Amino acid sequence: MRSLIAAVALLASTSLPALAATTSGIDLGGQGGDAESYSFDTGFGPKVTIRALGWWTEVSQNAAGLGVDSWYDLGNDQINALEGLSFSFSEKVRLNSVTFSGFDRWDTYGIYVSVGDGRLSDDIITLGSDNPFSFGGVVSDYFKVAALGPLDSFRVASLEVAPVPLPGAGLLLLGGLGGFAVLRRRKRSA
Repeated sequence: MRSLIAAVALLASTSLPALAATTSGIDLGGQGGDAESYSFDTGFGPKVTIRALGWWTEVSQNAAGLGVDSWYDLGNDQINALEGLSFSFSEKVRLNSVTFSGFDRWDTYGIYVSVGDGRLSDDIITLGSDNPFSFGGVVSDYFKVAALGPLDSFRVASLEVAPVPLPGAGLLLLGGLGGFAVLRRRKRSA
């Protein structure tokens, strides 16, 4: 019985630090030019794919981050009126923040986060005073950023996400199942 308690304690002490929410900053800058989409690794497993929103648009990447290129942009390749970017993760992550570049006090943006049933929440909308914008740790696998005003012009420079931690009940379940396995093994050997 002592060895079982020691094994569970060892498992918990080695697993809990690994499950702590390590934040991953994803720099979206580069020299990729225009593309249908861009994909980035989060650093802890899931990937994020970014696509342009709007008519006849592509994602545009430069050192300042990601923007949108469309036929009516006149070459500025930033997120302008009627444009946006969608961020789709391969699994749920904890959304921490998104940072904009080329952003001034006159720019406004809308951020819409998936609420889990295929719908987008329209209650997370903010004006341009928040840069970076903090999600407050909401868990989701999809969000989009869109320009709200006709004179808006900015890029998404980076985003910060974290893994969704395994709940404490999961560790208790694993410990309990391990305990049953040990007891069953002892019963067979006796």
